[in-house]
Amino acid sequence: RRSSFRSSSFPLWLRSLQQPPLAVIVIPIDYPCIDEAMSKLRSFSPAFLGRTTSIWFGQASTSINVLTNTRSAVPLTPNVSGNGRWRRCVSMVAGRKGFDGGLAYPNHLHSNRWNTGVRHGGSGDTTASSASNAHQQQRVAGMATWAKVRPKRIRIITMDVTGTIVSFRGSLHEHYLGEASKVGINVNVDSKTINEAFKRAYDETSKMYPCFGGDFLSAKQWWRECVLKSFKLCGIEMTQSQENQLFQRIYSVFGSNAAYEAFDDAMPFLRWAQRNGIICGVLSNADERYGDAILPMLGFTHDDLQFQVFSKDIKTEKPDAPIFLAAMEQGAGFFPPGAEACLPSEVLHIGNDFRKDFEGARRMGIHSLLLDRYGEAELADEWKRRGAPVLTDLMDVVEFLGRSNCTLG
Repeated sequence: RRSSFRSSSFPLWLRSLQQPPLAVIVIPIDYPCIDEAMSKLRSFSPAFLGRTTSIWFGQASTSINVLTNTRSAVPLTPNVSGNGRWRRCVSMVAGRKGFDGGLAYPNHLHSNRWNTGVRHGGSGDTTASSASNAHQQQRVAGMATWAKVRPKRIRIITMDVTGTIVSFRGSLHEHYLGEASKVGINVNVDSKTINEAFKRAYDETSKMYPCFGGDFLSAKQWWRECVLKSFKLCGIEMTQSQENQLFQRIYSVFGSNAAYEAFDDAMPFLRWAQRNGIICGVLSNADERYGDAILPMLGFTHDDLQFQVFSKDIKTEKPDAPIFLAAMEQGAGFFPPGAEACLPSEVLHIGNDFRKDFEGARRMGIHSLLLDRYGEAELADEWKRRGAPVLTDLMDVVEFLGRSNCTLG
């Protein structure tokens, strides 16, 4: 609790520990405290810090390795009796001077709406101890709500790509089935079948080769695996020659303006941000082709989007913490010499996915807004019920920041 977190008492309390703990629990509720606590921790000797496995910051989520200065998302469970590590940590902290025992109830989440103890790996996938635990995580995550927090200052804005600044043109089944018919492949399947097959192929390929192949596959190899699997799942048989022709046609289409267009408000928004001294960049679960070809083709230059962070390059995906940290660090690199360090609370992320964009950002202490570009009222209402600000377009973002009366740049 904020009332019990005092930076002056924190180092003394940590030094008073006689035995190296498995982890130290701290609950700073207001976002800047995270940065303050990290600063305090770095003042200790490496020998002392080397005995500390990790630093846990309350609800959900930020485990910080002080020596390497990296973060990874580590959800905690409120089930104290069922988690020995959490129980030991709580008993170690509770009752210490300057802290109280109410560690399981952060004030920005309902106490019965925590994520379960599933650790997010650096490659973006998650693993659970059992199928029931995974089911429990999905059920509880669907109940999570977040308090609404207005920004006081915004210096960096990160944006997802598709559904935020770029829209798809046409439909997947039109592109896939249309290109298949052009190379003489019998495609006697409907749109629902190919769409479902693609979703399954995408999920399976992502699990087999996370982050669009990472260092293991090139992005083009990854997409070949996904595209051809989509057709195989529909029961469509092809010769090797047809596979080669079909994939190259589809890959080329999705690298051209036949499949993408920029939203009309994207460029005016970026110009507005630039006039107000805000650094803007892309943060997307995508491969590098977006930055190398698609965004420039649509008119987005590095003058408009100063930095671009893609999961393929970072080897981790939203909602995991490291990709948000990488974006924040890249954005801060464009600050003028001598500028003060950027706090997470001075960053805004805009996207269109509650778990990946909103929750991923908020767990890092980053502000987040979601866009309902396609009038999905039921989904937007659910996002709002769970605490996310939901807007229609980027001009609404300008109005939102204006109403917040926050400092820009």
